[in-house]
Amino acid sequence: ALVCPVCDGPLAHRWVGLGHLGDYGCAQCSFERPRPSISVRVGESHDFAGTHITISDAASGAEQPLMLGMPGVSNAYNAVAAVTAVVALGVPFGSAVASLSSLHPPWGRYERVDIDGREVILSLGKNPASVAELVRIGASADVDTVVVGVNDAAADGRDASWYWDVDLAPLLAGRQFLLAGTRRLDLALRLKYSAAHARHKQSPADAMADTPADALSRMIAATPPGGRIFVVLTYTALLELRSALAARMLLPPMPA
Repeated sequence: ALVCPVCDGPLAHRWVGLGHLGDYGCAQCSFERPRPSISVRVGESHDFAGTHITISDAASGAEQPLMLGMPGVSNAYNAVAAVTAVVALGVPFGSAVASLSSLHPPWGRYERVDIDGREVILSLGKNPASVAELVRIGASADVDTVVVGVNDAAADGRDASWYWDVDLAPLLAGRQFLLAGTRRLDLALRLKYSAAHARHKQSPADAMADTPADALSRMIAATPPGGRIFVVLTYTALLELRSALAARMLLPPMPA
């Protein structure tokens, strides 16, 4: 958002945490971000294992550090939103924060599965903000190979042009990768326009797989034992892959 909803003046951002989320204020009127009653500071991330955060309660002045079992700024936002909600319902602040210590990745959100001695991390990339966060985390993580898939079914959105707003180059640079999904050719074209495409290990045009399951099988063969494969897929592509893995009893099936 660039325009104040009160006076149509320009909005200024002091900082941005993720997407449009940050500290904003109008340059013309008094409209600004409300001061949060409960807030979070994001510390050091540890690959895909998690992130050190500190959640603060303005009312009591209490601060509680925590190793959140999910990586990234987006999950820090999710954590503090959950704490804020249950505190508003009457749960003590300390108990609310402590409950996050048992958090583990749910399906498709940095979900991990071991296949033939390789660690596969499944992630859902559904829009520019989420994919940009996955790129940021994956680019600095210990990853050997990557699978990216974009479908354009109804659940994914028929207009898949949103991926033009995301630069995958930092995630793919120097790594072997495969593109899958019904829009894999369009994705390859997007990568061709990337300023850093020369650093890719192979030409995007040669990095094609018919299905996400086929792409993953090929990447498992290309990844050394003990290595890691990072998978970024849209909704229906991820459901398709999980169904294939559930059929092999590598993952539990989705709830009916």
